[in-house]
Amino acid sequence: MVSMWVLALSWLAVGTALVICLYLTFRVLAPPVAPTSNAAQETFKLSLTTSVGVGAVLAGVYAYRKQRLEEASSRRADEASLNLRFTSASDQLGSTSAAVRLAGVYSMASLADGWIEQRQMCVNVLCAYLRMENEGGLSELRVREAISSIIRERTQPESAQSWSDLNFDISGAFLSDLDFSGCLFAGTLVNFSRAHFSGILTSFEGASFKSERTIFSECIFDAKTTRLNYCSIFSREIWFERVEFTGRAWLDYLSTSGEIISFSGSKITGDRFSLAGASFSSKEIVFDGVEFAGERASFSRCSFSGITSFRGSVFGGSEIWFDRVQLLGPSADFEEVQLNCIIGLSGVKVDHGCSLSSGPLEFPTQ
Repeated sequence: MVSMWVLALSWLAVGTALVICLYLTFRVLAPPVAPTSNAAQETFKLSLTTSVGVGAVLAGVYAYRKQRLEEASSRRADEASLNLRFTSASDQLGSTSAAVRLAGVYSMASLADGWIEQRQMCVNVLCAYLRMENEGGLSELRVREAISSIIRERTQPESAQSWSDLNFDISGAFLSDLDFSGCLFAGTLVNFSRAHFSGILTSFEGASFKSERTIFSECIFDAKTTRLNYCSIFSREIWFERVEFTGRAWLDYLSTSGEIISFSGSKITGDRFSLAGASFSSKEIVFDGVEFAGERASFSRCSFSGITSFRGSVFGGSEIWFDRVQLLGPSADFEEVQLNCIIGLSGVKVDHGCSLSSGPLEFPTQ
């Protein structure tokens, strides 16, 4: 407030000095005339106009400064209120009562919707809750389902309160009957590493990942059915390394692009694993050391447009289908593959620019 009045007085001094200078200059340069002459009247008008202008400037400075102070005070009050709500919601999430924790979930989500500057922090808290050890029980399951449902709603492409541009770290979480179908993740990182997906159905059907890194490494897909079909993953790095698929897994028409997608070291033991119609456009496509031990695995109609490697994989179980696969990248490596099942290779297309190392597989001649 003191600085405001110092500024006002400074402007007043400048204005007064300007009026005096104009008046003296006119008196020195103007020829002697009667006091009632037109020259005297013009001097009076000029002085009055200048004084009014200086006054207007002072009034504007005062009003602007006052508005700034009021806005700053209002922002401090709003921030204090938001911080208080954050603390309250966090305390609720730590309650021993499931009902109170559930209320904390919705309070934190509502806060994230309105607090854009700290939205990521609020979402981090909800994700951290999912990463905590699951103590079991129906009530706790309802709390976790509420968080998953809120994330799903806020990451739909048409969501009015979109969280799609945020980062999601749900590593190590226990997620039962997770439904993230149709979600859009476009932040820097989406991390599901070491997550355990259980229940009847885990669904990412039609989801889009446009994050810098998408990580599913060391996940266990233990639900009866897992759906990642029609997913698009346009990330620089896509990691499915050392993943276990124990139920039926449908990844049909999956599409990828970026620097690398890797399934290396994964284990597939469910009775169905299908990547039919998938389009791999990543520069590196790695299935090294994958153990196919389920009843049936299908790569039918897949296209591989990057450097592709199945080196050291174990083709076991009952049957694996590579019919009508297109190998379009610079190279395809099947060296050191262990073939312990029926394999279908009919209609495979190997691009003339693709260097094929077929290993024990007998690809049909074209």
